[in-house]
Amino acid sequence: MFTSRPHGILHCILIILWLTAMAVPMRVAAQAAQAEDKQGVQQQPAVPVVTAKARTGNVTLQNEFIGSIEFPEVSDVAAEVQGRVSAAFFEEGDILAADHIMVELDNALLSKDLEAAKAQHAQALADLESARLEFGRMNTLYSSKSVSEKEFDEARLTMKALQQKALSFKAEAERLKLEIAKSHIRAPFAGVVLKKHASRGEWVSPGTVIATLARNDVVEAVVEVPQVVLPFLSKGQNVSVSVLGNAHAGTISAIIPQGNLTTRTFPVKVRIGNISGLMQGMEAKVSLPAGTQVEATIVPRDAVISQRGQTTLWTVRDGKAEPVPVTIDAWLGNEVAVHGPGLSAGMPVVVKGNERLRPGQPVADSQ
Repeated sequence: MFTSRPHGILHCILIILWLTAMAVPMRVAAQAAQAEDKQGVQQQPAVPVVTAKARTGNVTLQNEFIGSIEFPEVSDVAAEVQGRVSAAFFEEGDILAADHIMVELDNALLSKDLEAAKAQHAQALADLESARLEFGRMNTLYSSKSVSEKEFDEARLTMKALQQKALSFKAEAERLKLEIAKSHIRAPFAGVVLKKHASRGEWVSPGTVIATLARNDVVEAVVEVPQVVLPFLSKGQNVSVSVLGNAHAGTISAIIPQGNLTTRTFPVKVRIGNISGLMQGMEAKVSLPAGTQVEATIVPRDAVISQRGQTTLWTVRDGKAEPVPVTIDAWLGNEVAVHGPGLSAGMPVVVKGNERLRPGQPVADSQ
């Protein structure tokens, strides 16, 4: 038993020496890997970006107001005559041209009435011609004292009565023609159908709405504006409207002189051409002048981005990206007037590649 103890101690010593020998190269390898990682971070390749120079200029301070797109003209198209709907030539959402036939009413009975009125008018004209001839003979005989004054007057009055009768039948025929024409209900202007109210087989009376039609060649952005901004606005003034991120040139079409007593705001309508299919209810951002001209720093619109709720632009210092929080003073089409800490004219601002930059990240201007 005592002779085996030295062998056990020797065995433990050998195990400890083996573990120590294994740990040293592992530690060396880990330190080498850390050194390589650190070197990799230090040698991170520069991110390609495109920059532009900030500049100064005189701008009118502007505020952005959020409103909604509305159609400038919406009409409930109604029937003017009664009848049964025999055909409807539209559906909801259809774009119609002006004078497009929307609904056709059954006019078979009106057509028969028109034929009768035309026949009566023709008969009245024939009777009138006969009466004129008779009056001509009576006039000759009366001049020679061959007939009495009573007979002469009767011939004259008969002719006049037939004249009125012919005019009456003519007016009736024209009325029926007009009623038949109105049995074709037409679009009063070019626009889009918002609602269809009548279908084939329904009976309509004068005043029955058959469709709701909206003019859509132009639209209006309607915003509520505080009273302090009103002195800087005027009808016909050119302003900018943004819908779905796209800028549109607009003109103030109306400043409604009836404000909200609670908010002290007033509706302002801005009309814009609707070449991109804008729809009622879309959100619209309208930039309106809110002060006099001031000197401001101007940068390209693409330089200004929103990150984590903060309006920011990126500049380049010593080859590295640096964020600058900014406040927008005015939207100027493809440019924007801003102010922020350290921002000055001539400073490079990133206009492409700024969406994923990090502070201190190496960048290279590829322009």
